[in-house]
Amino acid sequence: MSFFNIDPNITKFPPEETRIKSLRVKPYEDGKRVLVSIEVTPYMIRPMVELRITDAEGNICGEATIVEPPFWKQELTMHIKGNSTKGTKYILEVRLIYPDLPTHAKKQKKFVFPDSTPTISIEER
Repeated sequence: MSFFNIDPNITKFPPEETRIKSLRVKPYEDGKRVLVSIEVTPYMIRPMVELRITDAEGNICGEATIVEPPFWKQELTMHIKGNSTKGTKYILEVRLIYPDLPTHAKKQKKFVFPDSTPTISIEER
């Protein structure tokens, strides 16, 4: 009996065939956080998932590691170090890591924080 009640008909892949199916990044309007959604192919052995955000100059602006995630879909909020500015280009890189294998699965997404200048509307009475 599986703790997570996983469908027995799902094909699970060995480490060397495990891939990142999708990667989405949604910047928050505060310019300091991003919502990251990752979907991985079903796996036989749980990988480590390393996430790194860098700016255009290659400076590391955020990092996270998910150790042996129990599910194939992950969602997390990452914080940007330092002062981010609107219009700054960032790159999120996600890698699946198995200690005994070279990195074979990775994806990147570029993103920019939106201009969050508030719009003021004046209602007529």
